[in-house]
Amino acid sequence: MLDDKNQVHAILEAAEMKIKEGWQPKQTIYLVFGQDEEVGGAEGAKHIVDVLEQRGIKRIGFVLDESAPLIPGIFPGIPDNTALIGIAQKGFVSLELTMSGVGGHSSQPPEESNIGILAEAITKLEKAQFPYRIHEAVRHQYRYMGPELDKEKQPMYAAVAFGKDDEMTELEKAFIKDMASTPITRAMLHTTIAVTMFNAGIKDNVLPPSATAVVNFRPMPGDTPEVIIAHVKKAINDDRITIKDISASTPATNVADPDNAGYRALEKTIRQTWGNDLIVSPFFVIGGSDSKHFQARDFAPDVYTFTGIQLESMKEFAGFHGVNERIKVDEYARSIGFFYQLMNNLEEL
Repeated sequence: MLDDKNQVHAILEAAEMKIKEGWQPKQTIYLVFGQDEEVGGAEGAKHIVDVLEQRGIKRIGFVLDESAPLIPGIFPGIPDNTALIGIAQKGFVSLELTMSGVGGHSSQPPEESNIGILAEAITKLEKAQFPYRIHEAVRHQYRYMGPELDKEKQPMYAAVAFGKDDEMTELEKAFIKDMASTPITRAMLHTTIAVTMFNAGIKDNVLPPSATAVVNFRPMPGDTPEVIIAHVKKAINDDRITIKDISASTPATNVADPDNAGYRALEKTIRQTWGNDLIVSPFFVIGGSDSKHFQARDFAPDVYTFTGIQLESMKEFAGFHGVNERIKVDEYARSIGFFYQLMNNLEEL
């Protein structure tokens, strides 16, 4: 039921309830469901955005898509129940690295095998991490979340929340060092490099004529596929290896406004549904979804991401894409209530 079946059903249930009540919205609401979100949304969300553009849509107030659910302890250092509203998403690029050469019998191995050459290249690449920097969305996030974190580190969080990008202060350098200590926060600071596939060989006594690896990158703004490929070539420094972009690459998004009416409507609805005893904060999403296709157009600059379901713990969150993916019936009902109330609050925009 998680990621993202619960949201689809909750939205439709809420819409049906409103329609049965004879509700006439003051403004148009689009319900957008794509079948290919996990592979970039080229045939789903992108096609829908193209159609809307062809119809002459001038302005969409805001877009809401799935992201993190409400979970106590979802962010390191904050044990309280937290609702994170994504205001920016990282990009997506996958590169295939290939080493092709002479194969043969394993009894006569060359000084360097294709597998060995590619493995060395991957090792070099993993050591050549992209530099850290503080994204604008992270600064927004720490304006909200900073006061909830370690009291002794408040000067550091304040320096990040209200800092400028033109010069890195000592407190901001300390923040980066602190954030780099855990995977989830480290990923918020730079374009990440993840080797996800490695293929070579079919038999134990045969030297394969080629070896391939797939490396997935989640880019920060400005790190285009061209920038990433140049980085990989420089890190590997081996012309024998070919590099190919095999993904439907998408760039990092712009930052949605965390101070406008759309964000305020979301926060209001979250608190109306789950109460005031929780933290609501903007968030820099280290993954991404097909809603990027909306923000790539001028008529939809503000894309927010949030999954309207309450989970008990991070252990329950681990069920995403798992073999026993489940949610509580009462919490699913509350999700329906969230979207029902959100439709009411949209009347105020």
